[in-house]
Amino acid sequence: MDTIKVEQSSFPDARLMFIWRSDPDIAGGYHSHQDFKPLVWEDHITWLMNRHNWQFWTVYYHDRPVGIVSTGGLDTTSPDIGYYLGEKTLWKKGIMTKAIRQVLYLLFMTGVNSVHATVMDNNHASIRVMQKLGFKKVHTARKDEGWYVLDLTPQWFQ
Repeated sequence: MDTIKVEQSSFPDARLMFIWRSDPDIAGGYHSHQDFKPLVWEDHITWLMNRHNWQFWTVYYHDRPVGIVSTGGLDTTSPDIGYYLGEKTLWKKGIMTKAIRQVLYLLFMTGVNSVHATVMDNNHASIRVMQKLGFKKVHTARKDEGWYVLDLTPQWFQ
Protein backbone atom coordinates (compact mmCIF):
# COMPACT_ATOMS: atom_id res chain seq x y z
CA MET A 1 0.00 0.00 0.00
CA ASP A 2 1.24 3.50 -0.84
CA THR A 3 2.12 5.62 2.15
CA ILE A 4 1.74 9.24 1.11
CA LYS A 5 1.65 12.18 3.51
CA VAL A 6 2.21 15.91 3.38
CA GLU A 7 3.84 18.12 5.98
CA GLN A 8 4.50 21.84 5.97
CA SER A 9 7.90 22.37 4.42
CA SER A 10 10.76 23.62 6.55
CA PHE A 11 13.82 25.58 5.55
CA PRO A 12 15.96 22.43 5.07
CA ASP A 13 13.46 21.38 2.37
CA ALA A 14 14.64 24.41 0.38
CA ARG A 15 17.66 22.43 -0.82
CA LEU A 16 15.47 19.67 -2.27
CA MET A 17 13.18 22.27 -3.82
CA PHE A 18 16.23 23.88 -5.44
CA ILE A 19 17.41 20.55 -6.84
CA TRP A 20 13.97 19.68 -8.18
CA ARG A 21 13.27 23.15 -9.60
CA SER A 22 16.68 23.00 -11.32
CA ASP A 23 15.69 19.94 -13.32
CA PRO A 24 14.65 21.01 -16.85
CA ASP A 25 12.07 18.19 -17.04
CA ILE A 26 10.33 19.53 -13.95
CA ALA A 27 10.82 23.21 -14.73
CA GLY A 28 9.38 22.63 -18.21
CA GLY A 29 5.96 22.20 -16.63
CA TYR A 30 5.93 25.81 -15.38
CA HIS A 31 5.00 28.80 -17.47
CA SER A 32 7.77 30.86 -15.89
CA HIS A 33 10.36 28.26 -16.95
CA GLN A 34 9.53 28.00 -20.64
CA ASP A 35 12.97 29.41 -21.41
CA PHE A 36 14.81 27.28 -18.88
CA LYS A 37 17.87 28.77 -17.23
CA PRO A 38 19.80 27.09 -14.43
CA LEU A 39 18.77 28.34 -10.99
CA VAL A 40 21.12 30.19 -8.70
CA TRP A 41 20.88 29.27 -5.00
CA GLU A 42 20.65 32.90 -3.84
CA ASP A 43 17.85 33.61 -6.34
CA HIS A 44 15.99 30.50 -5.18
CA ILE A 45 16.17 31.60 -1.53
CA THR A 46 15.05 35.12 -2.46
CA TRP A 47 12.15 33.62 -4.43
CA LEU A 48 11.14 31.49 -1.43
CA MET A 49 11.42 34.37 1.05
CA ASN A 50 9.25 36.60 -1.16
CA ARG A 51 6.35 34.14 -1.25
CA HIS A 52 4.08 36.05 1.14
CA ASN A 53 0.79 34.37 2.00
CA TRP A 54 2.13 31.07 0.66
CA GLN A 55 2.62 27.68 2.22
CA PHE A 56 4.77 24.89 0.91
CA TRP A 57 4.01 21.26 1.69
CA THR A 58 6.59 18.53 1.31
CA VAL A 59 5.20 15.30 -0.10
CA TYR A 60 6.50 12.12 1.49
CA TYR A 61 6.27 8.70 -0.09
CA HIS A 62 7.17 5.92 2.36
CA ASP A 63 8.71 8.62 4.63
CA ARG A 64 10.98 9.90 1.85
CA PRO A 65 10.54 13.46 0.51
CA VAL A 66 9.57 13.24 -3.14
CA GLY A 67 7.77 16.46 -4.09
CA ILE A 68 6.17 19.76 -3.22
CA VAL A 69 2.65 21.15 -3.16
CA SER A 70 2.49 24.93 -2.90
CA THR A 71 -0.47 27.08 -1.98
CA GLY A 72 -0.31 30.78 -2.79
CA GLY A 73 -2.63 33.70 -2.33
CA LEU A 74 -3.89 32.32 0.95
CA ASP A 75 -5.31 35.78 1.71
CA THR A 76 -7.67 35.58 -1.29
CA THR A 77 -11.01 33.87 -1.87
CA SER A 78 -9.45 31.34 -4.26
CA PRO A 79 -5.87 30.40 -3.42
CA ASP A 80 -3.54 29.05 -6.09
CA ILE A 81 -2.23 25.51 -5.91
CA GLY A 82 0.92 24.28 -7.61
CA TYR A 83 2.89 21.07 -7.40
CA TYR A 84 5.72 19.01 -8.71
CA LEU A 85 6.97 15.52 -8.09
CA GLY A 86 10.73 15.77 -7.86
CA GLU A 87 11.38 12.05 -8.01
CA LYS A 88 10.79 11.30 -11.68
CA THR A 89 10.86 7.53 -11.12
CA LEU A 90 7.56 8.00 -9.29
CA TRP A 91 5.77 9.93 -12.04
CA LYS A 92 2.40 8.53 -13.19
CA LYS A 93 1.73 6.60 -9.99
CA GLY A 94 -1.03 8.84 -8.56
CA ILE A 95 1.17 10.22 -5.79
CA MET A 96 0.51 13.90 -6.52
CA THR A 97 -3.23 13.36 -6.83
CA LYS A 98 -3.29 11.86 -3.33
CA ALA A 99 -0.94 14.50 -1.90
CA ILE A 100 -2.95 17.39 -3.37
CA ARG A 101 -6.15 15.87 -2.00
CA GLN A 102 -4.57 15.99 1.49
CA VAL A 103 -3.56 19.64 1.07
CA LEU A 104 -7.01 20.54 -0.24
CA TYR A 105 -8.54 18.97 2.86
CA LEU A 106 -6.23 21.04 5.08
CA LEU A 107 -7.20 24.19 3.18
CA PHE A 108 -10.90 23.35 3.43
CA MET A 109 -10.56 22.92 7.19
CA THR A 110 -9.28 26.53 7.39
CA GLY A 111 -12.33 27.84 5.53
CA VAL A 112 -11.11 27.77 1.92
CA ASN A 113 -14.00 26.91 -0.42
CA SER A 114 -12.39 27.32 -3.83
CA VAL A 115 -8.92 26.89 -5.31
CA HIS A 116 -7.42 27.39 -8.72
CA ALA A 117 -4.39 26.22 -10.65
CA THR A 118 -2.74 27.24 -13.88
CA VAL A 119 -1.43 24.42 -16.05
CA MET A 120 0.50 24.54 -19.30
CA ASP A 121 -1.58 23.12 -22.13
CA ASN A 122 1.24 20.70 -23.03
CA ASN A 123 1.61 19.40 -19.46
CA HIS A 124 -0.65 16.39 -19.99
CA ALA A 125 0.31 14.73 -16.68
CA SER A 126 -0.79 17.79 -14.70
CA ILE A 127 -3.98 18.09 -16.70
CA ARG A 128 -4.76 14.46 -15.75
CA VAL A 129 -4.15 15.31 -12.08
CA MET A 130 -6.54 18.26 -12.37
CA GLN A 131 -9.19 16.09 -14.02
CA LYS A 132 -8.86 13.29 -11.45
CA LEU A 133 -9.36 15.82 -8.66
CA GLY A 134 -12.41 17.35 -10.35
CA PHE A 135 -10.90 20.69 -11.41
CA LYS A 136 -12.61 22.28 -14.41
CA LYS A 137 -10.80 24.35 -17.01
CA VAL A 138 -12.68 27.64 -17.06
CA HIS A 139 -10.53 29.76 -19.38
CA THR A 140 -7.06 30.54 -20.64
CA ALA A 141 -4.77 32.08 -18.05
CA ARG A 142 -1.97 33.08 -20.40
CA LYS A 143 -0.85 31.92 -23.81
CA ASP A 144 -0.70 28.10 -23.79
CA GLU A 145 -1.88 27.90 -20.17
CA GLY A 146 -5.27 26.87 -18.77
CA TRP A 147 -6.98 28.19 -15.63
CA TYR A 148 -8.53 25.37 -13.60
CA VAL A 149 -10.96 25.82 -10.70
CA LEU A 150 -12.26 23.49 -8.01
CA ASP A 151 -15.02 24.31 -5.52
CA LEU A 152 -14.39 22.55 -2.23
CA THR A 153 -17.49 21.17 -0.53
CA PRO A 154 -17.94 18.53 2.17
CA GLN A 155 -19.26 16.21 -0.55
CA TRP A 156 -16.02 16.54 -2.51
CA PHE A 157 -14.13 14.81 0.31
CA GLN A 158 -16.45 11.79 0.46
